Amino acid sequence: MKNNVTYKRTPNSGGSSLSTRQIQDAIKQGAERAMKKAFPNGDPSFFIPTYSLNKAGQDDIKNPYANNVWVYSACTAITTNLLQLPKVLDDVSDNDEEVMLTEHPLLSLLENPNPLMDGPTFWENVILDLLLPTPATKGGQCFILAESGTNRPVNLQKGEIPLELYPFSDDFITPIQDKADHGLLGWKYKVPNGNKEIIYKPEELIRIFLVDPRDMLKGQSPVWAARRGIRTDQKAVALNENFFDNNASLGGALQTDAELDAEIATEIRSKFEESYAGQENAGRIPLLHSGVSYKQYSQSHQEMQFLDQRKYTREEILAVYRVPKFMVSVYEDINFATAKAADRGFWTNTLLPLDDRVVRSFNNQWIKYIEEGQLRLKSDFSRVQALQPDLTEKLEQAKQMFDLMIPVAEINRRLELQLDIEDYDWLQTHLVNFNLVPAADTLDSGVDEEEEEPVDEEIEVEEDSVDAIIARITDTVGKKNEDEKLRDAYTNNVLIPEEKKFKNVIDAYLREQRNMVLDNVDAWSSSDGKAIEKAATPNPDDFMFDKKKENKRLQKRVRPNYQLMAEVESSVIQAELGAEIVWSLNSPSMQKVLKERLKTITSINTTTTKIATRNIQKAIDESLQQGQGIKQTARNIKKAVNKSYTNRFNSNTIARTEVGSVHSQTRMDIYKSVGIKKIRWITAADELVRTGDYDHVNFHEVTSTITKGFRNIEKIRFPHDPGASAGNVINCRCIVRSVKENKE
Repeated sequence: MKNNVTYKRTPNSGGSSLSTRQIQDAIKQGAERAMKKAFPNGDPSFFIPTYSLNKAGQDDIKNPYANNVWVYSACTAITTNLLQLPKVLDDVSDNDEEVMLTEHPLLSLLENPNPLMDGPTFWENVILDLLLPTPATKGGQCFILAESGTNRPVNLQKGEIPLELYPFSDDFITPIQDKADHGLLGWKYKVPNGNKEIIYKPEELIRIFLVDPRDMLKGQSPVWAARRGIRTDQKAVALNENFFDNNASLGGALQTDAELDAEIATEIRSKFEESYAGQENAGRIPLLHSGVSYKQYSQSHQEMQFLDQRKYTREEILAVYRVPKFMVSVYEDINFATAKAADRGFWTNTLLPLDDRVVRSFNNQWIKYIEEGQLRLKSDFSRVQALQPDLTEKLEQAKQMFDLMIPVAEINRRLELQLDIEDYDWLQTHLVNFNLVPAADTLDSGVDEEEEEPVDEEIEVEEDSVDAIIARITDTVGKKNEDEKLRDAYTNNVLIPEEKKFKNVIDAYLREQRNMVLDNVDAWSSSDGKAIEKAATPNPDDFMFDKKKENKRLQKRVRPNYQLMAEVESSVIQAELGAEIVWSLNSPSMQKVLKERLKTITSINTTTTKIATRNIQKAIDESLQQGQGIKQTARNIKKAVNKSYTNRFNSNTIARTEVGSVHSQTRMDIYKSVGIKKIRWITAADELVRTGDYDHVNFHEVTSTITKGFRNIEKIRFPHDPGASAGNVINCRCIVRSVKENKE
């Protein structure tokens, strides 16, 4: 009896077809049941690959951003463009004039939201959480968790400004609903890889989401609609990969009429694959014996269509993200005109709506409660080239309007050409084509009046000599000497970065302090009272902080910055002198410098107390006069507190003065320790250098001894001399450098 035994090697399985279709279906159904049990509210079909996908294929579907080139390209096209948009605050208190704020504690927080992220990284996480699914959800949601830095929660609907902001997808956060009416009670955050849970009230976080029409407490990412296309794409990838792994062939069969038991059949197949399978054996000629033959399978039309599926999947993914092909480097049927239109359409149809959804969530859930609702977060689109008016099109429209004899001034206004026409009165005039003459004029009879001869008037032209022009250019441009090069490098690489860091520290400290005062107001207003009486009038001190404790907290916060500044300055001077220096941060003289700076910085709390106390007292007095109740009085006091801290948040002056003081005093301490005798003063050499009584302009490039110093209205030994008046110190960015003894 002859037995025809066939052993197949196919691209999908990579081995023999030992399992039946029924067994494969059973495996698939069991996996689906397990997923439905784990995710009862989800669609397990996105996470359950078909039996033809291997382990790598399953991982690819769970994380398409990491494993699918078109998902990654589409998401990157969106995030890369949106991250170009700087955030500003719109002051909506004055409806007649648009006022944009670029300096505010809110913006400082968004630039440095937490120790793990900078501003661009924060926004990128927010956008990707909206665009992508998670291993357990449809995605399309981002939660911004507000942290105070202490155990107390942050109430965003009271206008509090948190210390830190963290973005999380809904993979970590689930809703807490009332069992009776299914209303939202809050959100539960589960720590990754842990059992700890944190409960947030709705007013303690910001929720941004793309709508899932079946459940308003969930989101749905765009790519969810293309999940089956992605699954099909992974099949095509697996087929293509196995095709090349299996000797770049579609598989075949070893056939024999001989009766073979399972052990011998397995050995024949193994030896054949060992000798002839794989890319390294491509082109080898097999030698078969014992009646064994090999039959090659040809590629079917259906299989070729399956490989072409990848192109369709690309179109499908780009469609759900609304990303044009040229944004992912596919330039089919693209020319300059179509690319320009597609770029503009990408901004108006995809990026602007997504940005508006994010910004609107911040405004409605947090920012509109700050400073009496006067502020709104916005993205600045002024630098987006695709959104700017096409000047060529405008000029063509202007020409057509001009041909209709519309004055240039009116054209300029209507088309917003922004032409400066004030010095050209004739542009305000209606101009008529000289070939056009009214018909009535041609019927007039009479003698033509003689035209007056034009009188040539001499026009005096003030000629400017070439020498004068060259002189002005030389004075304006000039050449920077070595001192100025040092000044520029020092300012850009040392002072400015340190100022930004120090400003962030002060802003965060003041936010915490303001929230503390607001909490004291809330505690006072929690009692039920009608109208406050004079005998029960609150004292501003009841709401303010303990200044002694706050001074210690502030000093603890800034001490590491002071120490780092001193260490940086020592490295700069060592490079400047080109020799090893013997100096220590722990020296008595340097410790005295740090102690003085730590004492001086507490003046922030002294000034804040004076301002806030005065404003709070004014709010209390007005409430007494109007007979207002405790609740309204509390609201007035909180407005006074916010007003007091608004100006305090503009800490650029504090940062610049403190950074300059620490660096300058450290520099002088090191100079003295290494025996430097002479120094040369170098100013910023711009329009901001102070003049008048506290003139620093005349100090520029002046050499003096350390002991003699410099003099304007008073003696000043060096920039930020602690013994000098505020007029000589505040906001100063001057520096000194050492001068060798033999150099005058």
